[in-house]
Amino acid sequence: MQRDDASKAPPLSTIVLLEEFEHAAKCVMAQRAWTYVSSSSNNEQTLRGYKDIWSSLKFRPRVLQNVTTVNPATSILSQPCRLPIFIPPTGVVGSVHPDGELLLSRAAARSGVHYCVSSATTRSHEAIAERFEAEKREAGSAADTCCLFFQLYVNADRKITQEKLREVQRLGYKGLFLTVDTNVIGKRWQDRKMQALELLDAGLNDGVEIG
Repeated sequence: MQRDDASKAPPLSTIVLLEEFEHAAKCVMAQRAWTYVSSSSNNEQTLRGYKDIWSSLKFRPRVLQNVTTVNPATSILSQPCRLPIFIPPTGVVGSVHPDGELLLSRAAARSGVHYCVSSATTRSHEAIAERFEAEKREAGSAADTCCLFFQLYVNADRKITQEKLREVQRLGYKGLFLTVDTNVIGKRWQDRKMQALELLDAGLNDGVEIG
């Protein structure tokens, strides 16, 4: 279900800045999906810190250099890619778009960058890998070196973890990202507030905090 202000979303052809994509997304995404992808836990101090650190990064000036040819290619986890960026893991992208992970696979292949797939996906890891390889074949040489990484939540049952690792290795995932900071799930207050408001609207919440 789209937001009531979906008509306010600007045409994509007019978007220049990254922040403008955020505004457009907020206009068209369902409120629950927007809350999930745009918020973080507790007072969001860490999220603000990440943004401040990113803003502090500067390019090192190198003047009077020969720029006849410029090559931004690099490698991540020893896997070469066309640009020094990759698509990081985000869970349940299907809440934003039914084909979310498949579309990210297409974007990665067409851009020649790596895509790190979350453990928590709305499409199977096999379907994502199949789409990625199909898009690489379609993109041709531009996608020769890009690959899939996998973000792992270690299950308490180590056998489940081992089986998942064998699966993604068989599917051609080339790198592994371990998430190590979720021993306790963070309190995502915006999600909880929205849940409480939905229950109030339905007449089901008597004011008790939603756990």
